[in-house]
Amino acid sequence: MSVSIERLTKLFATKNLEPQRFFDLYDRCAFVEVLDHKTGDTYMFYIPSKYEMIVNNEKTFSIKPLDISTNELDNYAGKYSYKNINEMYENIDIDVNNDQIYDKIVDNYRTTIDFNTKEDLEKEDIISLYRQMLRFKYCVQNIRYKFVILYKNYMCVLHIGDDIECFKIKHTKFEKTRKLIILMDLELFYENIETLDEDLSQVRDGIQYILDKNHISHSKYIKNIISNKKDIGEITDNIIQKKDNIRNYVLSFKNLLNRILDSESEILEKYKSDISKYDTNTINGDMAISSIRSNTEKELRHIDNLKKQIINNIKRLQNKEVNLSLIVDIILFDNTVMLNKVFNNIEQLLQCCD
Repeated sequence: MSVSIERLTKLFATKNLEPQRFFDLYDRCAFVEVLDHKTGDTYMFYIPSKYEMIVNNEKTFSIKPLDISTNELDNYAGKYSYKNINEMYENIDIDVNNDQIYDKIVDNYRTTIDFNTKEDLEKEDIISLYRQMLRFKYCVQNIRYKFVILYKNYMCVLHIGDDIECFKIKHTKFEKTRKLIILMDLELFYENIETLDEDLSQVRDGIQYILDKNHISHSKYIKNIISNKKDIGEITDNIIQKKDNIRNYVLSFKNLLNRILDSESEILEKYKSDISKYDTNTINGDMAISSIRSNTEKELRHIDNLKKQIINNIKRLQNKEVNLSLIVDIILFDNTVMLNKVFNNIEQLLQCCD
């Protein structure tokens, strides 16, 4: 069904609405932004695909759909952006004569982080809009009026069926102000034209009330989270103490291993010394050497068993310490990134008060 822009403009005029911008998707007009001359409010109309409307004037802007994956939506911290990452993870200094080489290796390592590119920053903007719309859709899930969020050159749309779609607006003015606009389709406009003003007023007041209420509830929740958590310094100190205890056990086992290795050397030296006292060309000499060899082999087997037990304990403790170090590193680093994001957001909240 073909719809002319002239006919639609006349229909809008009956409710004091004037088209401001037309958004073209796949060579057809899909959205119309209108201004209410009675209230100064802005609304968005969705033109269903069964209505064919072609608009080509200075107020027409093409839009391009944007893809967003579930994995991207789950990453709330964004990309790492630490400028002091090299200070957090320094080069390892190793003294080859130092008995504590292992401890230094597991405590330090170097990594690299790619800084945000323009594409990364754009992706964060789009994901932020999508997440916000995911929350807003519950406010209007039982009514046919929906929302559009405009920010910079992006448009995030909550459709009538509660599907969310994001678009990039081509060749438009770059606006950093976020706009939340009520969306309706042409059929809803026709059906509710008599009660439209009251409907739109209720939806507008409703979302303002929900946002105000959630500002307060979010703030209380953040305050409760912070007040209920233990001192991170105390937790870290306990972890470092636990790792020190493990390292001390490892050191004790290594010292014990060294003593056993010394005993092994002494047994071998004693064996060489003892057998040198006997003549291998005599029966008595052969019997004595055989007895000494048997006793020595028995002692060496016992020492070998002890060495295996000690080495297994060293490996087990070292693996435990390394595993603990890696797990704690992941948790603390991720927390640092996310808390950095949290406190940056709080700074932005303070700026909103200015």
